[in-house]
Amino acid sequence: SLGVISYMILTGKPPFLVMDSGGVDFKKTVQLIRKGEFKRPEEEKPDLSLDAVAFLMEVLVLDPTKRLTAAEAQSHKFFEGLEEALPLSPDTINSLKRSTSQSRLQNTFFQVFAAMLMPEQVKTMRDEFSKLDEHHNGEISFEEFKHALERSGVEMDEPAVKDLFKSIDFDRQGVIHWNEFLAATLDVSSFDDEEMQAVFDRLDTDGSGYISFDNLKSLVGDDFSDDELHAMLNDVDPDLTLKQNEQIQFDEFVTIVNSVRNAAARKLSSDGDDGALATEDVPLMFDGEAGEGPVTPAKKRTSIKINFEE
Repeated sequence: SLGVISYMILTGKPPFLVMDSGGVDFKKTVQLIRKGEFKRPEEEKPDLSLDAVAFLMEVLVLDPTKRLTAAEAQSHKFFEGLEEALPLSPDTINSLKRSTSQSRLQNTFFQVFAAMLMPEQVKTMRDEFSKLDEHHNGEISFEEFKHALERSGVEMDEPAVKDLFKSIDFDRQGVIHWNEFLAATLDVSSFDDEEMQAVFDRLDTDGSGYISFDNLKSLVGDDFSDDELHAMLNDVDPDLTLKQNEQIQFDEFVTIVNSVRNAAARKLSSDGDDGALATEDVPLMFDGEAGEGPVTPAKKRTSIKINFEE
């Protein structure tokens, strides 16, 4: 399909088409399709570059084992230089910096927020993710992350960049996946009580009315040890004392989620960052497909819809 579409875009004609006095000869056209026979693209459009011709001849191949893979097609020489690497938006940069203020527990909660977003809510952030994903393989390596910050004019030494990268790499696989990036850049302070309740219900997988150790374990699987999960449950806001040890009730959940916003604003200000945001200026960053983080199906599936005008 990619080969056919690309052929039509570059030559202005379909690769498989037989015409007769009555119009399209569908029988003969289908025969050409089945045989994979078509005019070489340079015969249809003599001014095509050699790279364009090579690309078409390598994707319009009947045998899938001899055809370019999607990854090979994306990295083909024909596309070199066609897309200029763009800088990240200032909002994205500030949101990424804010993620260093998130505790592991908050990050776990944000993974669920990200997983429940609708595709139309995350389109802008999908575009931002693509700026980081230089190799178009759906994940961001440390080198890609560093390059994106450099071309965006962010001045950070390498240890600081590594710390920022690690704070976003939730599952500690050495790369940043889409859901991790989305969780790091969304602003949950714009969620209302109903939306907060929907996420809380997703976390409270057994319907006990609170988030427990077992709830977290079912969500993160083997990404964290039991000791780390216990530490996570005890790593709450310094000003918050849980009513029950290692049991997070809804009001406590809301406090924990919202506390990261103020902590981030304080951190940006204390860093002396010219681009620091006041608390009320931290943007709502949603957009592309919902994240696919380590979230297992829960008793309640609720799509969170957000009014962007608000």
